[in-house]
Amino acid sequence: MIPPAILALACAPGPARHGWGPAPAGDVQGVTAPAGLQIESRGGEVWFWLGWPQGTVDLLFVVDNSNSMREEQANLTSSFPVLAQDLLAEQDMDGDGIADGTAATSVHLGVISTDLGTGEHAMATCGPTGDDGILVRPAPGGFFGCADAYPAFLTYDGIEDPPMEDFFCLVTLGTGGCGWEQPLAAAERATTTQADGPNAGFLRPGADLVAVLVTDEDDCSVSDPSILADDEALGPLNTRCVTAPTKVRGVDTLAATLRNVTRRPEQFGIVVIAGVPPDLVEAPASSVAAFDAILADPRMIPRVDHSAIGAGQRIVPSCDQPGLGLAFPPARIVEFASEIVRGGGGALVQSICVPLDWAPMTTQVVRFVQERLASHTPGCLPWPRGMGGPRLRCALFETLVDDGPCGASRVDRSIGATGRRTCQICQLGERDEDTFGRSMTDCDGSGGWRYEPDDPACPEGGRTVFTENAEPATDSTAYLVCDWPPA
Repeated sequence: MIPPAILALACAPGPARHGWGPAPAGDVQGVTAPAGLQIESRGGEVWFWLGWPQGTVDLLFVVDNSNSMREEQANLTSSFPVLAQDLLAEQDMDGDGIADGTAATSVHLGVISTDLGTGEHAMATCGPTGDDGILVRPAPGGFFGCADAYPAFLTYDGIEDPPMEDFFCLVTLGTGGCGWEQPLAAAERATTTQADGPNAGFLRPGADLVAVLVTDEDDCSVSDPSILADDEALGPLNTRCVTAPTKVRGVDTLAATLRNVTRRPEQFGIVVIAGVPPDLVEAPASSVAAFDAILADPRMIPRVDHSAIGAGQRIVPSCDQPGLGLAFPPARIVEFASEIVRGGGGALVQSICVPLDWAPMTTQVVRFVQERLASHTPGCLPWPRGMGGPRLRCALFETLVDDGPCGASRVDRSIGATGRRTCQICQLGERDEDTFGRSMTDCDGSGGWRYEPDDPACPEGGRTVFTENAEPATDSTAYLVCDWPPA
């Protein structure tokens, strides 16, 4: 007998949850497989995690908290608090006065810093591990008007949303962080290494993930820690990412990792707010061609500043705005954005060198996210060709967030060890029993799910489609349990 296997279709927090692997033992992403779901059929079983419905977005702000970011953080907190609420409402995408965007149904909003520390190499304001990609929780009394405690992330679903002030309290990190910025590696660590630990619950199976990078420096994610050593032969610290490029991580490998965090590459997006000269992004920059044009501009080419002011101790600034100070060419970050788009994801590049009003930038971010949501077809199943799919016999289950009732078009299948109730969603066309012989007499045929194997929008493995009253809740976990191998 082939042992049970699991295909994780979710934004899996760790590499072990990607691809085919062992059957779940106990809780898997908060779901306990209760008695009766371990199907003893001729060939075993396979579990397919469906993830959340279309419209669920996990929004990760990656904010530079070094000592040059005071004004930029102020602009961020004054212009972006309405972002989550705007995402939950349909926006006018084409400027014709008619709301036609794809509104989000639920938004998680979390914040991390660019500070990953400097290991054993001591530097001012830099500890060994920094904030380590962990979602920030403001210190009690850190800012006037902020609460003494906050969750690791905020949840907006249009029901009981946190006040806008909570975003201010989370995203105002201060300016005492490490000046060796590693935003790309920080985003990677937050969504992989830390996803099952201190950041647990932020990423949701099947949700879109959008990372918003806010920094006035380029990325310098370390691959060889010797780049941080007290060694004059390596040159000034502020120039080493340019003069010692082999000691920093390749943006292609970072892009590949982050694209694999979500169920599909197209569900990952990156918004860059960095030191791009404003005239290069007067029109929204979201294509490889646009990024190539940005990188070709002489101001975006990193080079050591040998002027009387720079004295060889820094990179030539890409922009210098009164009231904001200097910003430096984010060449690696724009290259990363280009890699994301080449791999099927989305990217939007904007300029941090804009004084005072970032409200237009907020509008562009909302449009970018809603366009990403509109591009997805919910319910697609990417089970591999050549493994018998998609002609499998399956039952579809939903594990609720608590022990509440199952609701319409469902059959109660018991409460697991975590206290969460598991329900089987009725399959359209079934009568008294499901495909495995279990009683479905509570289903009256008025609602449920069906499988469309030849849906042209889902060429890899077909699609699950729900009637309105059978759609899984945004805070539950839905999964198929299928006979394996297929008959």
